[in-house]
Amino acid sequence: MSDSAANNSRGAFTGDRPDLLRFVDGTKKTALDVGCGQGAFATLLRSCGLDNIVGIEPDPVRAAIAVENADTVICATVEDALDHDLVGDQFDLIVASDVIEHLVDPWTVVNRLAGHLEPDGHLLLSVPNVGNLSVVKQLVLRGDWRYEDEGLFDRTHLRWFGRQTILSLLEGAGLVPERWGARLSIGVGPLRLNRVVDNAARLPSLAIFQHLVLARRP
Repeated sequence: MSDSAANNSRGAFTGDRPDLLRFVDGTKKTALDVGCGQGAFATLLRSCGLDNIVGIEPDPVRAAIAVENADTVICATVEDALDHDLVGDQFDLIVASDVIEHLVDPWTVVNRLAGHLEPDGHLLLSVPNVGNLSVVKQLVLRGDWRYEDEGLFDRTHLRWFGRQTILSLLEGAGLVPERWGARLSIGVGPLRLNRVVDNAARLPSLAIFQHLVLARRP
C-alpha cells in the first residue's frame, strides 16, 4: 500500500490517521488514544471538537512529542496504564488504531477498555485483516509467510484478526459494532485499489486490508 497508515513501521509511527475521522461525531468531548504515537491523531480529534484528549504511548521519545498535541500523555504500555493511570477515568471515545494485534492478550485489554467508556461511549478499532489477498497469496505461493518491517506481515504482530475474530473480541467485551468500515487494498502496481469505505459488510475479505470498526454497548 502506498498509504502512510499502511507503510508506517511501528518505529516511525506518528499516529496520523485522518481516515478514521469519518467515525468521529461532534458530540464527543473526551477521548483516549491508545498507542497515540507522536500525537498526530490527537490534533485531528481536537479539530472535531474534542477538548480533553489522553494519549497512551510506551515509547518515551514519541510520548515526549505527543504532549504537544494531547492534553495528557501516559508513557506506559496500555496494560500498565489500565492498572495504574486510568483508574476511575471514563471517556466518550476510545481509539485503538493498529494496536490490538501487538498485544499478548487483546481480549482482556479490550474488555478493560470497554469498562472506561461512558454509557454512550464508543470504541474505535483499526485492525489489519488476516484474510487479505496478500496473505492468501503468500500461503498459496510459499506455503508460509515472511515477516517484514511493516504492513500485514509486521514482525511485531502477535495476534491475527479477521471479521469473525474481531466480532468475537467485541462480544467478549460486551460491545456491538455500530459501523463497520474498511481500508481496501487489492490488485498490483497501477491497478491496485486503495481506498476507505464506510460499510464493508458486503465486501469480500480478500479486498480488505484493515477493518475499521466503531463499537458501543448494546
